[in-house]
Amino acid sequence: MQIRLYNFCPRDDSVLLTQHTIDLIRKYIRDGKEYFKTPVNIGLNIAEVHTEGDIAEIFLHGKKYCIYIDEVLNLKLKDKILAITDKKETFFLEIRTREKYYKLKYLGEKIAPTVEISGIHMHNI
Repeated sequence: MQIRLYNFCPRDDSVLLTQHTIDLIRKYIRDGKEYFKTPVNIGLNIAEVHTEGDIAEIFLHGKKYCIYIDEVLNLKLKDKILAITDKKETFFLEIRTREKYYKLKYLGEKIAPTVEISGIHMHNI
């Protein structure tokens, strides 16, 4: 049996939104701003956001990510992390099976997230 090693590298096809980011976007939208900058990717990057009609467009590293403003206004992530791909897909960084629930748990801006398995918080390094 051969085990293939996985070398970590950041994905360039998605942007990560946390409750902190959603709260900032929500505030700017409610204040009527159509263009603003906000932290994304757990505070590691700053993205430009344009609101037009019912869409918030997030621009980062030359790519555009879209989310409906209604989703932003009603979204409650708490300690979850939401990924938006450049193909307009959105999903939480979590896995549900019959036996276990795994999620990448948000701990704060510029703090490495940790894994939570069925409600048990794993070590944060």
